[in-house]
Amino acid sequence: MRNIRRLRLELNALQNRYARTHVVFPDSYEWVKLTKYPLKSGQYNLPNCTVLIIIPARYDMVSIRECYVDRDLQLAGRFSRLEALPHVHGGFGYDMDGYRWLCFEEPEGKNTGLIGFIDTLRAYFTDPHGYVKANED
Repeated sequence: MRNIRRLRLELNALQNRYARTHVVFPDSYEWVKLTKYPLKSGQYNLPNCTVLIIIPARYDMVSIRECYVDRDLQLAGRFSRLEALPHVHGGFGYDMDGYRWLCFEEPEGKNTGLIGFIDTLRAYFTDPHGYVKANED
């Protein structure tokens, strides 16, 4: 069973961090959608993106690990070429209504919650290649 009390507190903090209208979630708390998530200017082909975060059924006993990002989101590569984001999975079983799947591993026994997951996203979007390299097994 999801820890709704904790989620409500974290969602309130997110709504204070971002515009209240950009943090969307259903009454079931199965997911949280951040619309217009800001991206570093010039680093991506889009100025912002939508992030759909999946809340595990047993949150907070189980960490948040996965989300979906806009399918069209790409890094602005060298010589004005676009390149795919590292560690973003697409194709059968991963694509969902305009999104691609992105998964993060939490260290064993550590549950940083929704706010910690958002901080992980920020670290990833600041330097995707560096983040993936630093977190390889």
